[in-house]
Amino acid sequence: MQRCMFVLGSFALALPLAGAFQPAGAKVLWVNSLAYTQPYDGSSAAHGFRKVNAAIAAAASGDELWFVAGTYLSRTDPDEYYINLKEGVSLYGGFTGAETTRAQRDWRAHKTTFKGYNAWPIVQMPGGITRATAVDGFTITGGTGFNGGGIDCENSSPVISHNTITINSTSGLGGGIYSLNGSPQITHNVITSNVCNAFGGPGGGGIAVVGGSPVIEDNLIAMNDAQVGAGIYCASAGAVIVNNTISDTNGAIWEADNHGIYFAGGGSPNVSNNVIAYFVNGVANSTTSPSTPALSHNCMFSTAHDYVGLAAGPGCLSADPAFGSHTAALKDYHVTVFSPCIDAGDDAAAAGWPDLDGNARLQGAHVDIGAYETAYTAPKLVFTRQPGGALPAHLLSPQPLVALQSYDGQTSTAFTGAVSIALKAGTGNSGAVLAGALTVGAVSGVATFTDLSVNRTGKGYVLTASSGSLSVDSAAFNVLLARAYVSSGGSDSNVGQAWRSALKTIGAALESVTQPGEVWVAEGTYVEQITMPAGVALYGGFAGRETSIGARNPVENPTIIDGGELYPVVSIASGAGPDTVLDGFTIRNGNGAPLLGSLLGANGGGVYCNGASPIIRGNTITVNAATRGGGIYVYGGAPLITRNRLVENSALAAARGIGAGGGLYLGGGTTATVTDNLFTGNRVSGTTLTSANSSGGAVYVSGSTPTIRNNTITGNRGISQLVGHMFVLTPGGVAAIDSAASLVNNIVAMNVGGNLAVDGAAPTLMNNDFVNSTAGNVSGIADPTGANGNIRQNPVFVSSSAGDYGLCAGSPCIEAGNGSTVSPGELDLEGGARVQGAAVDMGALEATPQPPYGIADVRSALAIAAGFRLAAADDLRRLNLVVEGGSLNLVDILDATAILRKAVGLAPI
Repeated sequence: MQRCMFVLGSFALALPLAGAFQPAGAKVLWVNSLAYTQPYDGSSAAHGFRKVNAAIAAAASGDELWFVAGTYLSRTDPDEYYINLKEGVSLYGGFTGAETTRAQRDWRAHKTTFKGYNAWPIVQMPGGITRATAVDGFTITGGTGFNGGGIDCENSSPVISHNTITINSTSGLGGGIYSLNGSPQITHNVITSNVCNAFGGPGGGGIAVVGGSPVIEDNLIAMNDAQVGAGIYCASAGAVIVNNTISDTNGAIWEADNHGIYFAGGGSPNVSNNVIAYFVNGVANSTTSPSTPALSHNCMFSTAHDYVGLAAGPGCLSADPAFGSHTAALKDYHVTVFSPCIDAGDDAAAAGWPDLDGNARLQGAHVDIGAYETAYTAPKLVFTRQPGGALPAHLLSPQPLVALQSYDGQTSTAFTGAVSIALKAGTGNSGAVLAGALTVGAVSGVATFTDLSVNRTGKGYVLTASSGSLSVDSAAFNVLLARAYVSSGGSDSNVGQAWRSALKTIGAALESVTQPGEVWVAEGTYVEQITMPAGVALYGGFAGRETSIGARNPVENPTIIDGGELYPVVSIASGAGPDTVLDGFTIRNGNGAPLLGSLLGANGGGVYCNGASPIIRGNTITVNAATRGGGIYVYGGAPLITRNRLVENSALAAARGIGAGGGLYLGGGTTATVTDNLFTGNRVSGTTLTSANSSGGAVYVSGSTPTIRNNTITGNRGISQLVGHMFVLTPGGVAAIDSAASLVNNIVAMNVGGNLAVDGAAPTLMNNDFVNSTAGNVSGIADPTGANGNIRQNPVFVSSSAGDYGLCAGSPCIEAGNGSTVSPGELDLEGGARVQGAAVDMGALEATPQPPYGIADVRSALAIAAGFRLAAADDLRRLNLVVEGGSLNLVDILDATAILRKAVGLAPI
């Protein structure tokens, strides 16, 4: 343990290295009182500025001044009577001149002194200095001022750290430091033997703060004198005074009535974790202008009164702090191992900085009171090797080691007692059992466990090791599966490692897997709402016997997650990336996440994705409702939404929220990619009084730049709303509001209320088919059809009434897309390869190239045209070549003629 000694008026300091890293882009200028080579321009230690203020004047905001050890300022040069700081220019002492980084300096060994001559405050500053300005690593001595003998800080907020501020005086306030209406950070300083000579008035021998919100933390403030507040005078409502050691006066004046801290001026400063000792009055309050400081966890030890005009706060002690030494000749303000200050502080009040010696805080159970953290702890059991997780019923890896250690952290090799280990109650999964040899004898102080396992999955298991009256808890660990199995016939009391031991609920499985990990779900209906953690891939569509994902069939094995009309069916953890996968489910009956009460509505009926970038693939998302994003709600992130069917979802307008995106809502700056999906039967709805601007029956894009490509968006509905004195229909297809979205290769057709509505920034539109809406087509921009590959023709679906949105042979959308945007290996909605012909098709389904036509095709077309048999879907897909006028949706004599011409090598009519 390092020691800070006061011997016959001299300090032997042991302070931490600080400021180890120079900010990127900062310029360093050297200052060297003994520089010997011109020009003295600061370019090196040899060329250092010889005068402090000249160096400051030459520096720009963001620069650092590095001071070579020596003594600075002058009693004869008016330009060097004192230091005048500049905003953004930081001063660092303790260099030899050979350093290349701040981390290499040692101001303890290389003393850098600002020496005043009892005429001015040594460090002064104009108003407006911020914490971008530091004074760090100096001895500041010999200053005198009306306010602030060592440092005068008025209307400024610098960082004042790692300094020794000693033998300064003032006739007003603050012998060492004075702060007026600022918020300086005063940390890790030794402030000693300063004097305030303000008879009958405010004082502050060490520090005086008036107004503002200064932070005074981890300082030693000792042997200072003042009539009022020998240690600190505080007239600042916002001051934070934490983890300081404030002790003793210098014995020269006012011994009859001195104070560690004196409060005045009203307000409630925070005063916690301080040692305040060896004053007549520990803390005192003004009788004419009292404050109400929040006192907590301070240790008071005073000659006469611990509190004057105040009461102790929670955790406060009135006890001898047990300093290492406290004699006239030797004062050591570290505490001994018997001190009541050890582990007695308020952890929440400490800032997390190291102590005055540079040691880490919280070396024991709690932070210590005072400027120094003591490393002493009683002998105790410790886990010298923490248990690691494993699969259930498999050996923990690593196995734990438990040792008995003495107060100084050394293993007690003489200990050979038995150590027992158990699962800590309330951790992990209830009903779990720890197996193995649970009690072992220590060898040379160490108990070695070799065969421990936990039989059930769970997160946050903790082991408790005990021996006699001693016990210790391990760090938390998880017992998880790389893959969990779920079946409607399973049980959540199972482990979930295989189909035969499957869990019953998806939620339990998600809690049972590692990240990354997988969950396989067998066919069935699961009535639950789930939250997907980052890194978990969730797959549905299994029969319950497969050994690979490729063997599943989601069509034959429908796997349904039913939200029960409560909240989003699936919520995806914020921050999740593309290793989070939702694949192969029917997601239905979700009602969205409420927003600040029902009047503002709810988001994400089927899937709620806020700030995440998962893959949402191969799902049917249907009959869900929310105010925004009935099917899927996306806000921020960059998810991939591909090969899904979004069918009959609703965006319901709330009293104070629009209904937006019946199928899909994209907002918050998302860069989502939406490809190869089918949107049909989705809608926005509400009443005419509450649904103003409700739009985007299929897709609503707001303030975002998604890529929307190769989707089929058809048969979706807007809403009839009252605008002025008439009812109008809002867009049932895509609404793009202030969004530079990219729409490529989509079929946006027959949507009630309009196919595309644009408000604000125009989206990029290439190779789309916008056609045949029952009310308008494209609004807010000029009709894009006829340019950039956009068309306005009936796509000729095989049978939209039967849900078959494949393209008939004569569809104008076949091979009409822009292939430059297609990803390698991309599949269409039904898993077929993209770009099967000469070019990619528009829409979600790629048409399979037809083999050459022959006479058999002619006969089939004639038979259908004559009414001898009905046209099946495959007939329409192959034989419906002529799609103009009355031949649009049937196989007739025109198709037969066109097929005949193709069969004999002629161009179709």
